Amino acid sequence: MFGFGMTFSVCCASGVLTDVITGFSRGFITLIFFGMGVFLGFPFQRAATWVKEAGISTDWIRKSWFTTETGAKLTGGVYFPDLFKWDGLDGYLGAILLTALLCGIVVYISKKYESFRKVSGTFTGVLSEIEQMKIMTDNKESNKEFKLFSEETYISLFVTPWSMKVAASAIAVIFTLLMGVTKAGWGASTPYGLWFGKVLMLFGISPTTLSNFTNFPEKVYTMPFFSHPINVQNVGIMLGTIICLLLAGTFKSTTASEIKITFKQGVLYAMGGILMGLGTRFANGCNVGALYTPIANFSLSGWVFFVALVIGGILGNKVARKIK
Repeated sequence: MFGFGMTFSVCCASGVLTDVITGFSRGFITLIFFGMGVFLGFPFQRAATWVKEAGISTDWIRKSWFTTETGAKLTGGVYFPDLFKWDGLDGYLGAILLTALLCGIVVYISKKYESFRKVSGTFTGVLSEIEQMKIMTDNKESNKEFKLFSEETYISLFVTPWSMKVAASAIAVIFTLLMGVTKAGWGASTPYGLWFGKVLMLFGISPTTLSNFTNFPEKVYTMPFFSHPINVQNVGIMLGTIICLLLAGTFKSTTASEIKITFKQGVLYAMGGILMGLGTRFANGCNVGALYTPIANFSLSGWVFFVALVIGGILGNKVARKIK
């Protein structure tokens, strides 16, 4: 569901925050319906035994198909270090090597497929990807001497898209800092449902009613906005996007680029938002909360989510191309 919805809205759970700034109409519509989907999915996530959130009861562990030692202490499921207790490093050497192997397989298959599409003339790519490729080609052909304090350096840092290697390195550093500071993984989507609940409160819905429906405590709807750590993170993502556009000198042109949309586009963005929102509740997270964080925690669940995400994305792209 999440992968399918991403293709309709052209964004993900974290991406919708940047898109509210860079493509307001698309991002705003997606965010509203994303929040609705999360909110409607809360009762399933919090009560259904087949998707129940961590720590509510031991039913989840008994219902998990496969559970290792660490999984039994948490929410159930398979954690790679438990499979390599004999490696001399309490299983972490084996877990790191297995994760590296799986990542290598993904990169290899992706690169081979990309090369095939380029050779066959069917490669499209997203706009930022095409710009990255052009920049890499220009850099290889350029023989200019690197100067730290120069216009070229400023442009490469704050104007043009970063290369995939630079972006991946930056994300790795940010993810490590986030884990160190918050003692938790990266997540983004749960607050969207809480925001939707706060909006309902403006129309007279009581916190008690919201609590009874979602199985969340009342305090999550009444607490100060910035008392929730992920709210701080999500607002930071939007502020960071604004700062980035201002540094690049493209704020006005970028924010105005997607103001006007058609009715059909609006419907697709709404559908994408709802599908992503519901999908995050069934998977207990989005592509950061259910993919990157579990993989970084050596959980098999992240790889299961990855396979489903890719399948959903492929199917969604096929449907989106026919509809559009």
